[in-house]
Amino acid sequence: MTKDVAATELKPKKVAPARMTSSNKNFTIGQPLLTADELQSAGPAITALHNYYTRLSMAKKKSGIMVAFKRIHLLRSLDSEFLVVAFADLYELFHYDALDMSILRCYTLHMVKEAKAKALPVVFLDPELMSLSIITVHKSYVVDYVTKAFGKCAKKQCIMFAHNLGAHWILVAIVPKWNKVLYFDSQRSRPCNHDLLKEALDEAFLSYTTTYGMVSKKLAHVTKFPCHQQRPGNECGFYTAHHMMLALGPLDVDKPEDLEVVTTPLGEDVLDNIREDIASFIMSEVIDKKGEFHCQRPGQ
Repeated sequence: MTKDVAATELKPKKVAPARMTSSNKNFTIGQPLLTADELQSAGPAITALHNYYTRLSMAKKKSGIMVAFKRIHLLRSLDSEFLVVAFADLYELFHYDALDMSILRCYTLHMVKEAKAKALPVVFLDPELMSLSIITVHKSYVVDYVTKAFGKCAKKQCIMFAHNLGAHWILVAIVPKWNKVLYFDSQRSRPCNHDLLKEALDEAFLSYTTTYGMVSKKLAHVTKFPCHQQRPGNECGFYTAHHMMLALGPLDVDKPEDLEVVTTPLGEDVLDNIREDIASFIMSEVIDKKGEFHCQRPGQ
């Protein structure tokens, strides 16, 4: 097995395109994220999170929100880890723009908590570790990470993760009972090279089956799995979040052909609900001192 790499070492040498990593040009810290009219139609969690941002940014006390999580949540190496949701990331969430890594990691933690509450046999991997930029630079570490996930999740029916290609988000769901990997891509018509991800998953699966003396079978990669297709725009992160819910479908069906997913664009109400769910998670589980992912600072 590859030796654990410290979190600080897992920094990609090549960064993603600017629109996925830089602050939105329309964002100015201290300025409202939404207009008064937009807040009137927003959900209670979005309104509460907007008020929290306004209070702190105006006082210049913070530039983001710290999220704490543990090894058990995303199967990471360290007992406790942290991520930061920058206020600029909230702007993109509020405006249905290209979602930052921090937002998809928060939604993944939200799904982890939901799966645990409902005792669902599914495991979620860290979108940061499973991004193309990390796999490109630290492939052996990622292979080891996924191999361990297979071993720890032997009784689970599905392993899934949000996968960032640099300028596009998709959902990847591994269903061991079918020996299949399903790729939920909201822009299936656009060309995508998944070779490196396929190699990493195949190597991890082979290592897992060999280690446990199982009959070695190859994973079948379904890169054009039918799923909701987005309209032109930067909403792929929202579609990936929604597809996480849909990917729970394999838990209830015996054959992949029985899993039916419509391919129409998501309605505005669905996008609103995703935005509200993420805001609710941040308010109740991160900002609230009783939240499972609240970052307790020294002296608090």
